[in-house]
Amino acid sequence: MSTRPRTSDAAGKANGAETGRRLLDVLLLFSSSRPTWTIQDISKSLGFSLSTTYRYVSALKDSGLIDRFDGSQYRVTELAFVLAEAARRGLPAVSEIARATMQRIRDDVDESVFLARRAGWNVIMIAREESKSPVRLQFEPGRPMLLHSGSLSRVLLAAMPEAERERYLSSLAPATRNKELLSDTALELVRRTGDTESFEEVDEGIWGTAAAVITSGEGTFALGCAAPLYRNDEGRRQHIRTLITEGARELTDLLSGSTRGM
Repeated sequence: MSTRPRTSDAAGKANGAETGRRLLDVLLLFSSSRPTWTIQDISKSLGFSLSTTYRYVSALKDSGLIDRFDGSQYRVTELAFVLAEAARRGLPAVSEIARATMQRIRDDVDESVFLARRAGWNVIMIAREESKSPVRLQFEPGRPMLLHSGSLSRVLLAAMPEAERERYLSSLAPATRNKELLSDTALELVRRTGDTESFEEVDEGIWGTAAAVITSGEGTFALGCAAPLYRNDEGRRQHIRTLITEGARELTDLLSGSTRGM
C-alpha cells in the first residue's frame, strides 16, 4: 500500500494552472524584436531554474510550437502562422471602425497612435497608426505588456472589475503595488475621468496619454498616443491629450451606434 500523500483536486488544478501560465510565459517571450532565445536567456529572463526551463521548452517543442534553430537557439515554428491568422480573423470590428479617427489624430500631431485592449492580465495592441518619425518602443502589435505600466495599461487596469483588479494588484511585488499611481485613489480617478498620462514609465524619454473607449459588447479599449518628450512641450502634450480624449469619446459613440445597428 502506497504511503505517498494524495494531492487534492483543488491543488492539482492550481498546479496545472501554474504550469500552463509558465508555459505561456516562455512562449510569449518570442517577438518580432527578439525571435530567438537560448535556454539560458529564457531562464534568466523569467527567473526559472535551468532544469525547469528545459522542461517547459521540451513541452513546447513536443507540441510543435517551438524548435531548435542555429545550435542552441530556439524559435517559434510555422504553427504560429495558424494562430496569427485565427487572431486576425477574430479581431473585433473596433479596430477597423477606429482607423479613420486614429489616422486623423496621427496626421494632426505626427505622433504614433494606438488602440489596445486587455487580455487577462496583459495589455495587447490591436491597431497602430505610425508617425512619420517613429521612435522605438517596447509596445508592438501582439506583444503582451504589463497592466500597471504606462497610460494605456492604467486606463484598462482602472476599468477592470474591482475584485479582479485587486487580485492582479495583490500579485505584484510590494515595491510596485505601493506606488502612488496604483493606489485606490489614483485608479479611481482614472476610472472616473476615463483618461491619464504617463512619463517614462515604459520607455525612457517617452510620454504617453490614453483614454477609455467603452463598448457594451466587447468591454473597454484604450486609445492612446506615445511621443518623445524632447519634441513635445507642455502645450503640445495638452493638445495631444485633448485629441485623444475627444477621439475616445467619438469611438465610444461610433461603437454604440454600430452595436445598436446590429
